Amino acid sequence: KKRLGNPKKAAGYEYDTDRVYTFHTYDDAMDYGRGTMHMPFYGEYDIKPYIGCQPLSLTAVTLGGEILYDFRVWHESLCQ
Repeated sequence: KKRLGNPKKAAGYEYDTDRVYTFHTYDDAMDYGRGTMHMPFYGEYDIKPYIGCQPLSLTAVTLGGEILYDFRVWHESLCQ
């Protein structure tokens, strides 16, 4: 936000939709591919019936509160 919030600076950057961007996140509770959550003392819990076609948010925020990225993840089986 600080860097790209300035239109002159932002003009030097582009998001190319023809490229593939790969991000890695580690979450010991969620299995985004299966749409399940691991709950201690319960095991795997299928959350898809409860979230419907609403996205799960994967967000990185700095200590100062700036959002680095905010990806929305939908499970394919819910949005057909």
